[in-house]
Amino acid sequence: MTEPAPLADDALHVTLLRPSVGEHHAARQWIGAASTLFTDSGAPITDPVPYQVVGGPGTGKTSLLIDLACSYCRQPEHSSDAVLLLTQSKRAVAALSEEIAAQLVGSDGLASQQPLIRTVHSYAYSLLARIAAAEGAPAPKLLTGAEKDVIYREMLATIAEDGTNLWPEWIRPALTTVGFARELRDLISRTAERGLDGVALRALGEAAGEPAWIAAGQFATDFERIQLLRASVGAAREEEISPALDAAELVGAVLEGLATHPDILARERQRLQLLLVDDAHHLDPQMAELIDTIRSGAQLTVLAGDPDQMVFRFRGADPSYFHNLAPLGSSHRIVLSSSYRLTPHNAEVVRVAGSRLPDNSQQWRELTAARSGTAAPAPMIHLTESIAAEAATVADVVRRAHLIDNVPWSDIAIICRSVGPHLPSLRRALAAAGVPLRTDAADLPLTEQYAADGIVAVLEAVSGTCDTTVAEKLLTGVVGRADPADVRSLRRGLRRAELAQGGRRDSGLLLTLLLSPTARDTYYAEHPTDIPLSMIEAGLTDYEAKPLHQVHTVVDAAWQSVQHHGTVEEVLWEAWNATGLADSWRVASLRGGVAGAQADRNLDAMMALFDAASDYVDRIPTGTVASFVRYIREQELPSLPRIRSLHTTDAVTIISATSAAGREWDTVIVPGIQEDEWPTLAVRGSLLKLNELLDRIAGVTPDAIVSRRAPQLADERRLLYVALSRARRSLVLTAVSGGGADTLTPSRFLEDVAEVIVPPHQRADEDSNLPAVASTVPHVLSMPTMVARLRSIVCATAPFPTIPPEEWDSYQQQAFHQLVRLAQAGVPGALNWWGVDGVTSDAPLWTLTSPRTTADTSPPPAPPHEPRPVTLSPSAFETLQECPLRWFLSRNGGDTAPGLAAQFGTLIHALTQASASGVAEADLRTALEESWPALGIDAVWLAEQEKTRAEESLANYATWNTTESATFTLDGLEVGVDHIFTAADLADYGISADDLAAVDASTIPVRVKGRIDRLECTDTGQYVIVDFKTGKTLPSKAATADNAQLALYQLAISATKGAVAKAKLVYLRPRGGTLGEREQHSLDVEQQKHWRLALQTAASATSGPTFQACRNDHCAQCAVRESCPLQSQSVLTRKA
Repeated sequence: MTEPAPLADDALHVTLLRPSVGEHHAARQWIGAASTLFTDSGAPITDPVPYQVVGGPGTGKTSLLIDLACSYCRQPEHSSDAVLLLTQSKRAVAALSEEIAAQLVGSDGLASQQPLIRTVHSYAYSLLARIAAAEGAPAPKLLTGAEKDVIYREMLATIAEDGTNLWPEWIRPALTTVGFARELRDLISRTAERGLDGVALRALGEAAGEPAWIAAGQFATDFERIQLLRASVGAAREEEISPALDAAELVGAVLEGLATHPDILARERQRLQLLLVDDAHHLDPQMAELIDTIRSGAQLTVLAGDPDQMVFRFRGADPSYFHNLAPLGSSHRIVLSSSYRLTPHNAEVVRVAGSRLPDNSQQWRELTAARSGTAAPAPMIHLTESIAAEAATVADVVRRAHLIDNVPWSDIAIICRSVGPHLPSLRRALAAAGVPLRTDAADLPLTEQYAADGIVAVLEAVSGTCDTTVAEKLLTGVVGRADPADVRSLRRGLRRAELAQGGRRDSGLLLTLLLSPTARDTYYAEHPTDIPLSMIEAGLTDYEAKPLHQVHTVVDAAWQSVQHHGTVEEVLWEAWNATGLADSWRVASLRGGVAGAQADRNLDAMMALFDAASDYVDRIPTGTVASFVRYIREQELPSLPRIRSLHTTDAVTIISATSAAGREWDTVIVPGIQEDEWPTLAVRGSLLKLNELLDRIAGVTPDAIVSRRAPQLADERRLLYVALSRARRSLVLTAVSGGGADTLTPSRFLEDVAEVIVPPHQRADEDSNLPAVASTVPHVLSMPTMVARLRSIVCATAPFPTIPPEEWDSYQQQAFHQLVRLAQAGVPGALNWWGVDGVTSDAPLWTLTSPRTTADTSPPPAPPHEPRPVTLSPSAFETLQECPLRWFLSRNGGDTAPGLAAQFGTLIHALTQASASGVAEADLRTALEESWPALGIDAVWLAEQEKTRAEESLANYATWNTTESATFTLDGLEVGVDHIFTAADLADYGISADDLAAVDASTIPVRVKGRIDRLECTDTGQYVIVDFKTGKTLPSKAATADNAQLALYQLAISATKGAVAKAKLVYLRPRGGTLGEREQHSLDVEQQKHWRLALQTAASATSGPTFQACRNDHCAQCAVRESCPLQSQSVLTRKA
């Protein structure tokens, strides 16, 4: 054997030291009823009757169980194999394991063959595996909720497609919806937890006369058969033929197995001497039955819980077992009432919230704070005027807790009723304030997580499921890291290079072929003579081709693994490894901050994706990459992540109230306590009558009157109770009061707790406990905000209203000196920043003596001594009615080049005019064919779709023209309108000086100039105005009656030609395909006055110098919305 080389003098020497017992944790001393669970020597007592430990938040229930377990393990005659501590979540298992290990470190009591701490489902699975081994069968496989959801939707889609009569007719339209699949899965899971299989559920439905329950029972039976069939047909190995169970079925399967294997049950009863159950209020009926089944041999059984924290009723939890375990006053009922978590103020808030729960006589709700002398801030309530202001308030509270109170980011939590609605606004506000944020990976499906979604796109590219959407995702995701502008440039370059080679393929197809080897091979096998992609790629500029290179590297690495028959895990690894993101994300994660929090989320998502691939390969070793991609993409529900460590990065946690159960933080902010959100009283499970089914199983007679809202309201109160009780020190609640068009109201729950939070002198009024709504957005305590504030003071030309004028000079001097200090410290933005010039001019664009024309530079001569008129087209008048700012910006360089809709409309108008002038239909079609390429529609499918719409528009017009010509006499096509409305004619419309003053309008002359598509005459000599439209959506009749463009045409024709019978809009090809008309009746005297005054108001508004921005239905399509103060549009790009 070769001798090891001697160590160098400077070699690293490592010595392992074993800490002494008790070094980390001093032994707790229990007093009162809790002490009766220990003997004088400190060991757990022996008592075959189970004990119930009940107490409010932070009263030491879990700590008591930990001490019982540790004291038992420390006894020389005892083995830790005889201890079982059951809890409800993997996170709780990790936390309890860490604490027990810390207490028992250095002790022989920790050595065991069986895990000391398990979830109920983990324990049930271990028993089921033993039962399977005894039968010579493989251990069962577990289905996640997301996986079962996919299978259910596949089965339901097949049923809907086959048209079978399994489901009642009134339910069949919902079969293919995600919501129905989830509701069905919920129903079958809840009944399985109560011991009913598909056959029993069907029998119950038949007895109750409920066809939906009968169908659900049959579906459950079919599902079980399909699972067995999938497991047994075509299996390559024994491991592939084990049954698949979800969590709801697992415990029931164990109970059945123990009933048929009494030897296994006897050994388990003999093994377990100390049985402890934490969070026992979350047990469902079958879990309770399992505990009763195994505890008969235990020396001591203790169940701890708090029914007020039962927030998993939607998962089948039923607190009745725990509640009835020991009667009131029993010596086996131990009540803990001193909270070691809550401060006195917070304990009072929690006590008030608990007093609103049903059965308010429960003695454990009389919480007292064990830390009576602890100095801590009083709980607070903030009401804001908007969601954005609420998010800024939350960011400010978080920053102050971290900077002033020295609270680590990781010890701050934002607890919401539901994270989804609040995440966008909170994430923006916190990121702007420099706050790192951590979200629960279990809140979103994998494909909705940025990092995982981008890598899954690589797998799609090499598995034959790539299309244009996937190709663009490769370019803009974590692989390509290009922004949308880069992608648009690339697509334009591909199209240009294709046309230069004489090809006709669109850029979407080219992009797919370039990025997907499988798509490329398939395409050229069918089109071998098409232009090679190398020639297309050679025609790109370096800038255009840049996004392709990184994607090619990653896709090629994955493709090589596929070619070498790699497993799903191997292909995934090659793709991930080729991205080179591991190091950069690791460095960012260690660096912390906002970028570090994003890197953590990305790494968590990738770990979850690798976990999913590992599980998939374990279940289906021969599974393909394509089948794995389909499996991931079809999941609508998030999968629970694996708990690898309790030590997370230093970031603020945003979490739902249900996920927060069992956890605690120093500082807790609870936002969004709004009516209709918290509580939300929408009845769940109503389609399949889940609540009625559970009542029937529980023995409630059908004729009993049962409230559905009361239990749901109680559940909502419990959620808030849990959220309020998570804070060790600081508790802040927020809500919006107001909120613009969609008025938001603070919740009744907030009103309840405000009674002990808001002092009487701070309340908004005598009828409410709530404080006044903050009228301003807080200045978030962050460096960018402070620098901006200092700069604004230095640059201000006038004192701020909040600062006394006599102190203004001193304020500016102090602000200047502070900016100098910050600049010397290297703070960005303190030394140099982009200034904002003053307004170039506050003069109006025109005056009555020298007005500016807005459209035509050569108006007809005005009468002597009269100002030059303002020129408006009817469309400009309509725009001014909707939004003066849009009119101004569009007239001054804000309009972009005409879009497809505008070009399409221009072409159709020209062709319809030609048709009305007698041009033959064949010539029209030829003109359409020749003109169509000029529209430049890149996508072939879109070009064909729009061309079909154009042809249908012309056909509809031809039919309409024939009918219209038989009804009215054509007066003209493209009829010009040019008329000046003067101050002199205002009186003719009944408009007085007071009317003008009321709307801030001047007497400026207005020249109306435009062109009517078609003007017709009736038999009585009245005019009919026709305006053709090529849009897809017909306006309402009310909107047409108030159409400004038609009204102005009516005014102009009435003033120049004669009476108008009506005006109408003719939509040549709206949705639905058939031509549609909308009419505006002839204007009466009052309407003429209204529109004439509106015209004067609009013309006066063109002088400026200010232009009002008005929110309307056209904001989403506005070409100048990026310059609008009412809009917050920005282009978002994601970078690694």
